[in-house]
Amino acid sequence: MTASMLLVDPLAAFFRTELAGCRPLTLDSTHVDITLLPPLAQVVVVRQFTNTSDQRIEAVLTLPPLAPEEVVFRLIVSIGGTQYDATPRGARRARRDHDAAIAEGHRAILFELLKHDIPIISVAGIEPGYEVEIQIWSVKPLERNTDDLALLFVPLSARHDFVVSGLLDADAPVTTSERHTATLAVHAPDLQVTLCGQGNPYPITSRDPISIDCAAPVQLEIVPELGGSIDHCAWQVDQIGGWEVTSARGTETFRHPMNPEGILSSDRSDWIFGVMATRHGEIRVTAPLPTEGIAPNARAMRAFAAAGFRESATTQDPEAVRRTANILSRKTSLAFIGPEGELSHDIPVMRKLALSEMLAIGEMGVPPEPVGLEPFDYETPAAPPEPSLPRKLDDPIAPGARITPNAQVPRYRLLPWLVAAVAMLILSGIFQLLGNALPPRLLGLLVLITLAALAALPHDRLPIRRRLPMLILLVTPWIAALIAGPLLDDRTYGGAPPPGWMIPTQLGLLAVSAVLPLAMMPFMRGARHFTLALGIFNFALTAFVTIGGILLLTPD
Repeated sequence: MTASMLLVDPLAAFFRTELAGCRPLTLDSTHVDITLLPPLAQVVVVRQFTNTSDQRIEAVLTLPPLAPEEVVFRLIVSIGGTQYDATPRGARRARRDHDAAIAEGHRAILFELLKHDIPIISVAGIEPGYEVEIQIWSVKPLERNTDDLALLFVPLSARHDFVVSGLLDADAPVTTSERHTATLAVHAPDLQVTLCGQGNPYPITSRDPISIDCAAPVQLEIVPELGGSIDHCAWQVDQIGGWEVTSARGTETFRHPMNPEGILSSDRSDWIFGVMATRHGEIRVTAPLPTEGIAPNARAMRAFAAAGFRESATTQDPEAVRRTANILSRKTSLAFIGPEGELSHDIPVMRKLALSEMLAIGEMGVPPEPVGLEPFDYETPAAPPEPSLPRKLDDPIAPGARITPNAQVPRYRLLPWLVAAVAMLILSGIFQLLGNALPPRLLGLLVLITLAALAALPHDRLPIRRRLPMLILLVTPWIAALIAGPLLDDRTYGGAPPPGWMIPTQLGLLAVSAVLPLAMMPFMRGARHFTLALGIFNFALTAFVTIGGILLLTPD
């Protein structure tokens, strides 16, 4: 895999700066803050890194897939000490706005969910030397093996051979063998928590941070203490801003239409109720909808309830509830677009941000120590480690390709020459019809545009070549301008007045020929320069036909 595959090519940013041969950025530190709210857990992962280059960059981080029923509800990014909160937008609109902002040199942040529930974060507008902090807030169900034991698994790294079938190489996770500082804090009232998977089991008895291995996942075993529960948790659910969560084994106390037997009744009008089906049974959540004046951890409860929304105290639209809860999904991304003038209009350089390579089970380290003591000492390798990229089991997938088993790579060797030859013949025929020779300057201009298009033609072995026949659409405005114009209409040569629709139609087709290449860009990923060059060629021909037609129709 080449270094250029580390680059990310968003759909609408046509002229993004490339940095060939660059190494990915690495993390400076990771902190995990877990609040156990059985049968749920709120997980906040804070990753920090620094722009060590001498250029403004766009950092792109691909994370491991979300857990089943995990709900991401908040993204906070701090750049150089300034905090930015991402808000929900439609996924397509968020991607368009993000790319447009980057093309204009604005600061932009995008958190979207790809196939297989793989999260990817893009932070654009990071100045050289700036420190960046990315906070990701989520809520997820606890795994249940027995009635009195719950488990929580939080991956912090990725395997170098992580299989991402159907995912573009540029979007795949990037790993490195370099290590960085990592800490964990757990808030677990009335629960016994044991950290596993990081050497010998280690009991967590306070909320003080402890050092952990950044290359190993966080695995917690949770057992209720005397009087505690892993099936029910609540905070003043009968009061405004309160919440309650219960599993199939627990007892729901708040009375509402879907729980008429609840023992707690209230006239509060701010609650919403949701049910999420997990493999261990249903989880039922009552939470406040407003953001202000709510109980601790109510944001997480609201997000989970909104994801499985069933009813509310007042009539609410489910999509509006999910937007209020700030939920990340395949349909909704979290985004921030910076204001005009915050940065210069230079387009940032794209850099991937690498995760630590996940250790095998037999390579897990020693038990963690309190963060006040010395963290783990890792042996320094003899040579600087190289980043490891994901290895695929099938053939490499180029950007813009679709997976088709046993498909043959088409080779349209003569397609661009055929299009150019047909264009020249038609153009020569038009001048022949007018009784004039083809102007050498116009011919030279079209030849130069054709050569530019051929220089940008994708390689024969790239699957994007399958989509090149779609570019035939580019000639439709040109052909329509010929058919609907005076050049092929004998009536206009006999002195008859031209139809009133002819000139507006010519101008409209000229506008279509300018917009059509841009509209096709999202579908031509991997051949956008060729599409743009071919679009300029077609626009020049359409402009000639339009100007010539208008001169014939309005000789005065």
